Amino acid sequence: MNLAVAPKPTISFTPREISDWRGTPSLAIARSLQLSGPTATIAVPAIKRSVPVVRHLARLWLDSQGISDDGARFAVQLAVSELVTNAVEHTSSMVITSRLHKDRTNVWVEVQDQGGTPSVPRLKPPDTALDNGRGLALVAEVVCGWGFSLAPADNNCTVWAAIPYSDNQEEETPAA
Repeated sequence: MNLAVAPKPTISFTPREISDWRGTPSLAIARSLQLSGPTATIAVPAIKRSVPVVRHLARLWLDSQGISDDGARFAVQLAVSELVTNAVEHTSSMVITSRLHKDRTNVWVEVQDQGGTPSVPRLKPPDTALDNGRGLALVAEVVCGWGFSLAPADNNCTVWAAIPYSDNQEEETPAA
């Protein structure tokens, strides 16, 4: 599923910027995330070190959107982490692009690679004897829907996940 939203500026990183990342984005990056409105687009090199950077920026975007629903925040960060990891590990992409978008009821996570593999994402039973291979199954458990689309011209694959969120968190009041 490709979101039908107007393109927004992309925040792009070089491999050196990812390697030098120390957990705090520059003021320019933070402002870009906040000014992007309901959509943020982040392009990173297809290296493992990019995963925590994208996860951190997703958290900042959730903050800027006022999404405080803990379950949704967890699911968004898990989906971003696992989908970017899969794109890094299972494609020959040089760049991975993540998009975060919200509508009235869902946060949409999209991760697009540059193709380079004949396989498509598929949900398979996790093998607990292995150290990997459970990412998509974990994502499927915490989202209300997921899927993928292939661009026939260049074999780019976009994997998406929909995560419901609540604007109104019920605050727990201690019993008297």
